[in-house]
Amino acid sequence: MKEEENELKLLIEKEGYYRALEFFEKVRDPIEQVNYYFESPERFFQKNGITLRVRKIENKYTLTVKIKNSFKNNIVKSYEFHKPISINSFYDAVDNPNHIYKLLNNDAFEAVLTLLGEKKELKYLGYINNKRSVLKAFNTWEIDLDCTKFPNEFITYEIEVENILNTDEFINKLNIIGITGQITDKGKYNRFLKLLNDSTFKV
Repeated sequence: MKEEENELKLLIEKEGYYRALEFFEKVRDPIEQVNYYFESPERFFQKNGITLRVRKIENKYTLTVKIKNSFKNNIVKSYEFHKPISINSFYDAVDNPNHIYKLLNNDAFEAVLTLLGEKKELKYLGYINNKRSVLKAFNTWEIDLDCTKFPNEFITYEIEVENILNTDEFINKLNIIGITGQITDKGKYNRFLKLLNDSTFKV
């Protein structure tokens, strides 16, 4: 299944994270996500704006190819291809990463080949833990509020808003209640890779 994603990504401080939990209405209970990442040794996927991951929620696994298309007016536009996979397929992919190519649906496989030119050797890199709360902000925007734990216990806090038309209005309202942040076009995968390369990394 292919989806288009248009998203504001805003990195915030720990205090802002807890302020948002306190201030905004809960839409649904928080969920625990684990993202497992795969990449070529030469980082061809990252260099071409591709994230290749398996996400675990409870005991369900979803294979996703996410392709960044553009960053304009504070909005990251991406295309995502999702496919549910079995737990056995997941463990097989960890042990034999190149088997992921056989798991991709046709559209995702063709999109990857178009960007990379050919199948690249894959390896399993590792995982991050993410706690996601879905909240209603200012009675208008539904937001994803994330607390992400990276390797070495490094933690980031983030607000993501999809299909938002006026980012300035939203950010100004956040500032009024004491939540400030940094707009970014870099997703969790890019932060994960940077952290692997630099143990002194700061957002």
